[in-house]
Amino acid sequence: VLPDGFNTAIVVSEAGVHGVPLPRSAIKRLPDLIKAFRAEIGVKSAMTRDLDIESTEESADETPMPEKESAARTLHALLIEPVLPYVETDLIIFAPYDTLNYLPFEALKDEDGQYLIEKFKVSYTPSASVLKLCLDKERMDKASILALGNPNLKNPAFRLFNAEEE
Repeated sequence: VLPDGFNTAIVVSEAGVHGVPLPRSAIKRLPDLIKAFRAEIGVKSAMTRDLDIESTEESADETPMPEKESAARTLHALLIEPVLPYVETDLIIFAPYDTLNYLPFEALKDEDGQYLIEKFKVSYTPSASVLKLCLDKERMDKASILALGNPNLKNPAFRLFNAEEE
């Protein structure tokens, strides 16, 4: 979704570039829907990040949803379904903007209750220009690696909860 009031998803594929209009009402509802969805899946941190210590206690202002996973399905209907006709592969790379940076797209559910990750490989890029650099970069070794860690930020208040167990 583009900044400054635009309500268009840009789909880039080998077939070309497509602008897919999204309902303006959907764009206005995104922050509330994303907050509700994050609450549904148990995320307790704020949607803005700074170096303040975030409380892990239940927040009194969480938006209750009338039925379980309704925000997941609503977000799928508003953001994913309009672009699906242009998806020509089993890999979707998202370049989210603003509030969408807080949305785990792979956890969205369709009307049949299937997660997006069950149908597609999902990846993220910080921007389209970074994605192009990554795709253009010739890799010398085709082997892949997944490296995970729990950074020592020298302050226990900033530790990643459960990172060692995960």
